[in-house]
Amino acid sequence: MKWSAVTATIKEGRLRLLVLISQMLFGYIHPRTAKALTDLALHLRNEELPEAAKRVWNQVLTVMDASGQSTPFRNLGMQEVLAGVRKFQRKVFRSEQDLFHRLAHSQHPEVLFITCSDSRIGTLHITQGHPGELFVLRNAGNIVPLPGNGMGGEEASIEYAVKALGVKDIIICGHSDCGAIKGLLHPEKLNKLPSVAAWLSHAAETAMLAARHKHEGLDEQAIIAAAIKDNVVVQLSHLSSLPCVKDVLSQGKINLHGWVYNIETGEVEHYNFHLKSWRKL
Repeated sequence: MKWSAVTATIKEGRLRLLVLISQMLFGYIHPRTAKALTDLALHLRNEELPEAAKRVWNQVLTVMDASGQSTPFRNLGMQEVLAGVRKFQRKVFRSEQDLFHRLAHSQHPEVLFITCSDSRIGTLHITQGHPGELFVLRNAGNIVPLPGNGMGGEEASIEYAVKALGVKDIIICGHSDCGAIKGLLHPEKLNKLPSVAAWLSHAAETAMLAARHKHEGLDEQAIIAAAIKDNVVVQLSHLSSLPCVKDVLSQGKINLHGWVYNIETGEVEHYNFHLKSWRKL
């Protein structure tokens, strides 16, 4: 057993005792005790002890329900989000207040970053940037529909970034283990996800290229990895055909970039348009 698990168990025991005493004396759980239990549950979750975290959190809900104290946030994951918001307000915002003051009424990003909605992709983590530096567009599969074919707002967002904000660079960033690409390669798994299947039709060219890789004898993982890169190139082609991008591209006022981010290693590969090959960034 981890030492952190041992200390957490001791702390849990003490808090449970406080809960019992509080209920016996006052008939309800003191808010500070509830917060301490919640903090403990979050700590256990972060220590990758999900069962212990769930046990403690269920104790919080049981006691609060019994004492008539309700919470609209009954999911521990949502509690983690709330804890993050409070930490941001208490520490991050205060330390960077001048930055947020400058950003309060205008933004001047120079880069449009188009990437996947995947929860594992943190744009500011990857670039080590700050708020206001990237104009971000996210969707399943970092897809850019061809002109006039998208109803999800992608073309409008890109047009705004290019025409209104005047971004000078656009990055399309794919990533390893992409669920959208896996779905594209195995459409039979999308039977219960009709909207996803329809959306992935904007990556039909990627699916065709993947079929070629199968004929080349690549294994499943190699095909997925190749398709992830192929999809970035396909979407770059779609991007360059949008009227708002095509105009400034022909004038040399904007640069396009294709990236693939490896979640496990942290490496980023970029696409060389001239050599039509990928290199580590």
